[in-house]
Amino acid sequence: MRAHRQIFKLANFQIIICSLFACSGNGYHKTYSGLQYKIYTSNSGAKAKVGDYLTMYLVYKTANDSVIFDSHKDGAPWHFQLMNPPFHGSYEEGLTLLAAGDSATFLVSADSMFNIVFKKPLPGGIATGSKLRFDIKLERIETAQEAELVKRKMNEERRKMEQQAIDQYLKAHNLNLTPSLDGLYFLKDLKSIGISPDRGSICVIEYTGRFLNGKAFESSDLDGHPRQFTIGQNAVIKGWEEALLLMRTGEKATIIVPSNLAYGEEGRRNANGSFDIYPFTPLVYELSLRAVR
Repeated sequence: MRAHRQIFKLANFQIIICSLFACSGNGYHKTYSGLQYKIYTSNSGAKAKVGDYLTMYLVYKTANDSVIFDSHKDGAPWHFQLMNPPFHGSYEEGLTLLAAGDSATFLVSADSMFNIVFKKPLPGGIATGSKLRFDIKLERIETAQEAELVKRKMNEERRKMEQQAIDQYLKAHNLNLTPSLDGLYFLKDLKSIGISPDRGSICVIEYTGRFLNGKAFESSDLDGHPRQFTIGQNAVIKGWEEALLLMRTGEKATIIVPSNLAYGEEGRRNANGSFDIYPFTPLVYELSLRAVR
């Protein structure tokens, strides 16, 4: 009889929990918007809210466990401001259920994620109507004011480290160059008496971009054709525009571009959201100005 009473109490408890959180058969709870979630830890403290800055590790994968994005590969947690969910059932809604130190899994519509957030059709291997699994470990919650103070201090340290890396590169390559007012280092490798571009000019260039360690990350050779763009339309990084205004057609130059003239404190991410150029990364470009129109 005592065992029956315990079973009855447990059943009643489960009924109460499921009525509050809409339990589903696969062990996930469900919000009224349809977001399915599991919370593995539940720490005390304030829950995340829209406008807060969150620091967290994020992995999301397809229904068959194929990883699309993993913030662990960036070598640091993901830091961003929590905004209103872009669609019903988005994982941003689930983040408001978490406190610092919590970990959880959210199941999100793949169709909505790609169509609304990524703004592209579902790639091959992800079925229409399937779910993406978001595994999250929330490390820290900060107000906008707290996040700004931390960010300012971190950025100062990163800028110092970046300049140290540039100085080491110059020394290692026996380069005695004076930077421009905003930090561009310019070395003309081949001179010409060709045409100089102005703002509004269409430039045709060939180029190779490298990290300071010499590893190439992009090149017009890979594209199979030169790059064409108009100066002054923010179509390329600022360092390119500044350098090309110092060149003539037929000339070649090597430029060392600090991050403030490249991809800055935001870095550059690929289509899956991973960094292909990290924040505060100085870059080296070999530029060849082929034509000016």
